[in-house]
Amino acid sequence: MNKLNDEDIIKAFEGCNFGPRRDPVKLLKQGLLKVMCGYWNGRTMTCLLEHFNLVKTTYKRGELRIKVTDFGLEQCYDWFKLDTRIGEDAPSEST
Repeated sequence: MNKLNDEDIIKAFEGCNFGPRRDPVKLLKQGLLKVMCGYWNGRTMTCLLEHFNLVKTTYKRGELRIKVTDFGLEQCYDWFKLDTRIGEDAPSEST
């Protein structure tokens, strides 16, 4: 699967109410990060994450289990990778 683009994410969030002026792209990023840290998002966000194949949900002994997919790990890395610039453009440590 290709990397996600902002337009697809915004379109998927149509009809969802996460509050006024909430950025759908930022919400999806935060939702994935919460799953990776072991926190619960809520059913709507979980469905959106599953829609984009970022997580896989299963039921085990009546309990919902959420696992981040390999694509979800790759996407999270792309979203949150550190700035690794070297040279003049790198931020100065002496301030």
